[in-house]
Amino acid sequence: MSGHENESSLSGVAYVVPPITITASAQSTSAIRVIWGYTAGGGHTASRVRWAVVGGSTVGEFDVPISSLTYSVNGLNPNTEYLIQVFGLKGGEVSPVSKDAQAKTDPAASAPASPTNLGATPTKNSMALSWSGPADASSYKISYGLAPSGAVIGTATSVAAAHTVSGLNAGTNYYFDVRSANNVGESAPTRITRQTLQVPPAPAGLRATSTISTLEIQWSAATGAVDYVVRYGIEPGGAVNTLTTRLLRETLANLNKNTLYFIEVSARNANGESSPSRITQRTLDGPPLPPKPGPLVVLDTFDTVRVSWATINQPGYEVAYGLLSQHPQVIARYETEHLTWLLRYLSPDVTYFIEVRAFNETGYSAPSYATVTIGPDRTQPRNLSNPGRTFNEARLTWDAPQDASYLIDYEVTCPGRPLVRTSVREHIATGLMPEQEYRFTVQPRRSEGPVPALSAAINVVTHDQVPPIRVTALKLTPSTSGNALLSWSASQDNVGVSGYEVRRNAGNWISVSDTRYPVSGLGSSDIFEVRAKDAAGNRSLSVTKTFTNGGGSAATS
Repeated sequence: MSGHENESSLSGVAYVVPPITITASAQSTSAIRVIWGYTAGGGHTASRVRWAVVGGSTVGEFDVPISSLTYSVNGLNPNTEYLIQVFGLKGGEVSPVSKDAQAKTDPAASAPASPTNLGATPTKNSMALSWSGPADASSYKISYGLAPSGAVIGTATSVAAAHTVSGLNAGTNYYFDVRSANNVGESAPTRITRQTLQVPPAPAGLRATSTISTLEIQWSAATGAVDYVVRYGIEPGGAVNTLTTRLLRETLANLNKNTLYFIEVSARNANGESSPSRITQRTLDGPPLPPKPGPLVVLDTFDTVRVSWATINQPGYEVAYGLLSQHPQVIARYETEHLTWLLRYLSPDVTYFIEVRAFNETGYSAPSYATVTIGPDRTQPRNLSNPGRTFNEARLTWDAPQDASYLIDYEVTCPGRPLVRTSVREHIATGLMPEQEYRFTVQPRRSEGPVPALSAAINVVTHDQVPPIRVTALKLTPSTSGNALLSWSASQDNVGVSGYEVRRNAGNWISVSDTRYPVSGLGSSDIFEVRAKDAAGNRSLSVTKTFTNGGGSAATS
């Protein structure tokens, strides 16, 4: 409490004076009545009453108009000693000292009821409890342990209806019991179970690579982490530098050479930070870092890129590359003593970044940087065609791909047929079925390393130019007067007979699907012709027969 009754140090100074008298007495288990008085003519406009548990912080205060020199402080705990202070007020000024009194509330007659409305708000390592307490409680006793019914881990006492339990483990279920207490005894506990917030585990595998002025640090991903907090400084006791990153590596730059540093990395999500992983690492003591290589010159040819640079010769250079969309993630790193390097087997229609650093025994220079976009895939055979086909053969021809690098030969495939390899750009497929559709695929075969080449495909339909064999055994069998059944033996075809055609007395040809054809209205002499046909439109030679008076003589044409 800031006020007190020592006024001697302020003698001779005009200020708002406090009351000159004060008494305080218990009214009940939860109330204390305060009475005070002033010297006449002080010009006071109000009084400020402030109260607290003896030895504790302020519980509350209230401004009382000057027309009243008494006040009842309510809502207090039973059987509890309180310090009551009264300050004088004049307008906006407050007396620098107070008039004080102490009083103890009446003891309770029975043990209090249990707390109600117990709530808990978690963080990663604490639980803020709050509740509603009965009027006759003078304090509250809090205990907690691992849920559902583990041993008590810790206890605490609070005179307020709130308390924060600290030092808990993240992502852990705890129970919390709160009891009301007074001079008579304690209530039954009110219990709540809550889990502290889950934060990621500490990053594993923290390591550092030193140069004269940098530390390249890396670590493994932590499950559930949104980002990472890096803290570092001179060991021991140096100022702490902090940075955040979503990556799994960072370069700490502008460090002192031959100096020991501490590095801490913690994982973080919306619930907070993990405990940190910590290492110490010393920077190197050596020659200056090499200068950055000169501007990069890149020349791309299909799936290769030649990168070159100019600089003062250094012991070595590191060439790194990766997908621009995933920068700075690197696909591969190479070391060379030369001022050029060839990157191979790059994918078409992709943009890459390229970085080149010089290095010596102290470390690596800053990188020179360039990007390059690989053109479209040009590995497909061109102009695949079928310039010649028969009923059982197909001739395929094609031109070489525009990008013929790494080409060994070609594979020609067709479902249901053996794979064929050829080094020439032509293939004749034999043994095909007439009037059938075939799909041929030509696949360039490349040496191991580059991405596979694109294939080309074509559909081929064979022809049928062979007519069916002409029919035999043509005859006319009378049935009733003037009616008969014309019949013949079935024809044969290399693919299959699709039907027959019949003509009478040089009239129109009539399509027939069977080997029989009924006729009527026979005269004294009729000439019948029959021929077979196939699906390709090929027709056999016709067989002609003249029938006279129900008999007949055969002739062919």
